[in-house]
Amino acid sequence: MIQANILDLIQKHGITFPDDVIEKITTLNEKLWKQSQLVTAALIRALIQDFYGHKKSQSISLENLGWRNKHRIRLLSDGKLSQRTMYKEWGVIDLLVLSDFLEKRKATSTWGNQEFHYRLNLDFLPEAPTLLESLRLFIEGSSE
Repeated sequence: MIQANILDLIQKHGITFPDDVIEKITTLNEKLWKQSQLVTAALIRALIQDFYGHKKSQSISLENLGWRNKHRIRLLSDGKLSQRTMYKEWGVIDLLVLSDFLEKRKATSTWGNQEFHYRLNLDFLPEAPTLLESLRLFIEGSSE
């Protein structure tokens, strides 16, 4: 399932934005709401790419899965997110970080003058004995 259908994954697992995020974003404007959905889909793609990349090498470091800078998030959105939107102060990414829907960490490199990396908060993953199994269940589904 390398070419995962992102919308199917979101619907299957019922990933939804926190109510306060929906309220803030939808009251601002519809464009911002669509952008937040594009950011979410891009970061799910990042998680899937990293999972399959690490799965092949048999070494999975969960703390490094799914992190991308704003430029990479924009690329993963197939160019549907504009540069202006991505780099605007208090844009969609900042709103999602404030709501704890996205995690933010200091960038490990200074490539492209990016200060931070972002990923989805992994709390939305299905319950399982380990985080790795949760991630596998999310991406590949149950084997039953």
